[in-house]
Amino acid sequence: MPTKSDRGSIEGLRALAEQLIRVRNGNPDVEILGAILFDTGTSATRIRSNAADDIQNVLGGAGELFSSVIRHAEGVAVEARERGRLVHEIAASVADAEPWWVALKEGRKPQRLPGTAPALADDFLLLTQEILQRIARHEDKAQSA
Repeated sequence: MPTKSDRGSIEGLRALAEQLIRVRNGNPDVEILGAILFDTGTSATRIRSNAADDIQNVLGGAGELFSSVIRHAEGVAVEARERGRLVHEIAASVADAEPWWVALKEGRKPQRLPGTAPALADDFLLLTQEILQRIARHEDKAQSA
């Protein structure tokens, strides 16, 4: 379950967690893998820490918080939506792009790509690895029960 660090988002997460707990009364096999803090600044360490504490509290045993965090990268989000590209595709373009100064030197307009795309792509990669590990852990627990 994705959530932002603001109170409104976290309260929405609380409502969802409460619904999940009620659903489990009728179907104990329903699980969530966890919650993920997303769209937060990389330097907002206090906000991230406080949000992580709040998220753990509102989940109330319905799930756990992933340690991965998806950073705020508005330029990448805009590029992805406007061009219909995935973050890792944008990141690859950034890595392969010609330096902006070469285009300027040749009198051309440089191609503007969000330089934060590789870091954001890494965030998603880390989250994917964490999700896969959590799925494996849940499957192992289910098999041994």
